[in-house]
Order: sequence, then C-alpha cells, then structure tokens
Amino acid sequence: MEQQFNCRDGAKNSQFNLGESVLCYFVVSRQWVKGTIINCRGVVYSVRMPSGRIRDFHINHLRSSCLAEKEELPADILLECFNMPTVKAQVAASLSQ
Repeated sequence: MEQQFNCRDGAKNSQFNLGESVLCYFVVSRQWVKGTIINCRGVVYSVRMPSGRIRDFHINHLRSSCLAEKEELPADILLECFNMPTVKAQVAASLSQ
C-alpha cells in the first residue's frame, strides 16, 4: 500500500547527513535560508542558521543546497580560468584608489 502511494504521488526518499548544507523554508516569510544540519530526530532535523540560532525543520521544508561554501559568482569562476581580474578584485582596486 505504501509503495503504491509513493509511486503514484511521487514521494521521494530524502535523507540528510550531519554537517550538510541545506536550504530551509520559512513558512511565514516564504523564504529559503541556507543552514547546516547538526542533528536528526526521525523526520525532524536541527539546523544551524547563519545567525548561529538553531531551528528545527521537518524534512519536507528542507532541500539540498548546491551552493558552494565560498560565495562566488559564476562569472568570477570563469574570469579566474582566463586569469582576468574578478569583480571583487576590481571593486577592491577602485576603493583603494
């Protein structure tokens, strides 16, 4: 019965590891915020937010984060490949003048 439900309704078997970066959905503000998994209790995960606060989220309100730990623009990565100055480097240079 459960297998039929999962097949028909497209349910996914999700699981997150400790230390994994995730996006957490805040229902009230309707925003996704990046966090880090620090504990798991069944389908409820404790997540450390960027502010340092720990919040509990149901697995349905979590998504894997494909964002890199180091925040870089895709253009910056491409510019580095061709040894060209990045946007951050250009801004820093203009501020130092």
